[in-house]
Amino acid sequence: MATRSRSGRDDDLRTLEAGLDRLQTSAERRTPWWRRAIDGVLPPVLLLVVLVAAWQAYAVIAQPRPDLAPGPL
Repeated sequence: MATRSRSGRDDDLRTLEAGLDRLQTSAERRTPWWRRAIDGVLPPVLLLVVLVAAWQAYAVIAQPRPDLAPGPL
């Protein structure tokens, strides 16, 4: 079994301490719950709004028969 020098153990302890410090500071960098909710909800809502706007634009520009392709409004 190889023996470690004192400086080798000190380096290991410093590395361990730095890793533990990183674990403690990562909690402060978390995004708030409301920001995660907005990031998760906003893209699908915007997609829905764009699709409805495109549907309405088609209904206004092309003026198809209302019974075949009614507009959303």
